[in-house]
Parts: sequence; C-alpha cells; structure tokens
Amino acid sequence: MNRTSLIKLIHVARRELQLDDDTYRAFLMQKTGKISCRELTVTQLEQVLDAMKERGFKKLNKHPRRRFKGHVTPREKVYKVWQQMAEDGFITDGGDVALDKYVQRLTAKRNGGQGVSTLAWCHGDTLLIVLETLKQWHIRCIREAFSRHGLPLPVSPVRA
Repeated sequence: MNRTSLIKLIHVARRELQLDDDTYRAFLMQKTGKISCRELTVTQLEQVLDAMKERGFKKLNKHPRRRFKGHVTPREKVYKVWQQMAEDGFITDGGDVALDKYVQRLTAKRNGGQGVSTLAWCHGDTLLIVLETLKQWHIRCIREAFSRHGLPLPVSPVRA
C-alpha cells in the first residue's frame, strides 16, 4: 500500500476508534516517536495501522469488488432460455438430452437431413441460429400464454 493510502486509512481508523486529537497524537508518539503521519515512513505508517487494528479497527470495503463474470456466450444463452422455457412450463423436459434433440431437429433442416447431435458441437452461425430460433419460440409461447389468459401483452417503453 502506498504512503497516501496508508495515511488515509489511519485517519479512517482514528475516526472509527473515536480518538480525539490529543489521544491520537499521544498514540503516534508512543508508537513512532513522532506526532504527525506526515513525518512517518511507510514502515512506520504500517506499524501504526497494525497497532490500530490491535485496538479494534477493522478495515471494511465499502464496495466489495464484484467478480466480473465475463461475456456470456451464445451457448450459455441457449441453455438459459431452454431452462426458462421449462420453468415457465412451455416445455416438459428442460434437460440437456431434450435440448440436444431440439438442436438436432433444427440443424437437420439446414444441413439437408443430417443434424448436429449436440449443442456442444454447434459453433458460429449454427449456434446463433439455434439461439435466435429458440428465443423466437419462447416469445411465441409467451404471447400464446398471455392470449389464453386474456392478458394484454406488455409494451416496451422504448418502442412506445
């Protein structure tokens, strides 16, 4: 940790430990022989911070870093849409075998009868076509469900 960060953290610790100015300066004098953080070396600042931690200061991250999950691949999107359709009750089997059969049926039409056996083997345009057709099927199912229940379709505020 650099010098400036250490000084800032020491001042946060001072507030957290509710040390008044006289007590704080006496504390610094006891630990380092100096009364100001400005006069301390990085090593001395680290010693002061460690001593404050011993007195009960706990460094808390205000905003814990969220782990970046990265880019979601089209294959992952296919799995998610498939699982959502099963959860919504639009398909009876939300398993991988059923998804692979759907992929094989869909790709057979494009490949002249020979379909891709599993989603794991789909790449590029074929994978994107599987994703887009699955999304369109899901949208059709949603529209039919709304219609069956006599509900109006939600309107996007962007398109309105």
